[in-house]
Amino acid sequence: MKNSKETVHRPISFPAMKQKISPHPFRGRANTIPRAYALVCVAVAVTASMARGDWTQYRFDPAHHGVNPNETILSPANVGNLTVKWRASIGGGGLASPTTAGDKVYVVRNAANDPGGKLYALDRDTGQELWNFPPDALTGDFSSTTPAVANGIVYFGVNRGGPVVYAVNAATGVRIWSHGGPIAQIISSPTVIDGRVYVAFTDGTIRALDAATGQIIWSVTQDQGANSSPAVANGRLYIAIHNRGLLALDAATGASLWLSHIPGPQWSSPAVDNGRVFVGSRDDHKVYAFDAVTGQTLWTATTSDWVHSSPAVANGVVYIGNEAGDLHAFNAATGGLIWRRGLSHAGIFNGPTVATGVVYAAAEDGKLYAVDAATGRVLFRGAIGQGGGAQALASPTVDGGNVYISNYDQSAVTAFALKGR
Repeated sequence: MKNSKETVHRPISFPAMKQKISPHPFRGRANTIPRAYALVCVAVAVTASMARGDWTQYRFDPAHHGVNPNETILSPANVGNLTVKWRASIGGGGLASPTTAGDKVYVVRNAANDPGGKLYALDRDTGQELWNFPPDALTGDFSSTTPAVANGIVYFGVNRGGPVVYAVNAATGVRIWSHGGPIAQIISSPTVIDGRVYVAFTDGTIRALDAATGQIIWSVTQDQGANSSPAVANGRLYIAIHNRGLLALDAATGASLWLSHIPGPQWSSPAVDNGRVFVGSRDDHKVYAFDAVTGQTLWTATTSDWVHSSPAVANGVVYIGNEAGDLHAFNAATGGLIWRRGLSHAGIFNGPTVATGVVYAAAEDGKLYAVDAATGRVLFRGAIGQGGGAQALASPTVDGGNVYISNYDQSAVTAFALKGR
């Protein structure tokens, strides 16, 4: 086995990344009635988010483009001048990407010897902790889901013996509702759109929840599990299912539309753009493009190693990493290779991020890389952890001239920015 594959086996052996799930007794299954105060700030939150172009859920939007089209500060001309703005310790390694809304950064911690599975709200300019949730976190709790923020509410999943999906007041960190999942785990991140929260579990259960109450709108179960996060676009939900392939469901009803085969266990989350669905595949080292309506395979492109990474799609180009540490750019229409850049001796576990002509990727060597989206030329590389040596398994989040990234080994969140900003 290659060294790059050995590096990825260390993090995925943690409880949050196990493929076989052991039943656990479950605590706190009951939903609670939402509190009225949590909805008071709806109009203000929506207006602020739209004005700032915040990064409010996994891969930026429900379709999982992995692109922030509103970034105006960082560009290929100045990204080489990035420097560390702040580092904030949250304890317990970070597998999930940070999200931003208003003046806050939201991030979860994984497991640790002390109580884990917490959601943290940090000041986006200083990294100062503003609040954390839940107050009754226990040793052994863990979370790897990127939080989603909508209408003044933060949604995230945590494993507390069994999986719980929480809705938390974004300003105060007070619980609004909780939803108990099946006897499984939640690894994938929630997707929020049109008043619904879509979640998936490792037993193959996929659910649509009412965003205001947490009540189940529909629930379906596949015969294999899901670590992939659901993408939603044009009334359809897309998700990679272990050992089966890419599944499309009717987002309104949960009815199955099609299933296109991909071999082996899947970690990549799909991205939807221009009538196509793009997803990586671990065992055969490929990137797949499917017709979003029919599920027909449009093209495949082979890389040099496992593809855990989720794709980013911008301006007709698909960007994706693999476990050899290579970052690729493929033509979205044809699958033709535009460029390939070897960034690291270690792998790129999660998806790259695109903003204003720059592709950002975090590697398992603990470095943040920024490359020119058109040519693949490396414009910046910098250590994510203090003193180097920190493993990075999350996607970078780019918003308002800041690049936020969680590192695994040092249990911290790092913000990069141009000097003086």
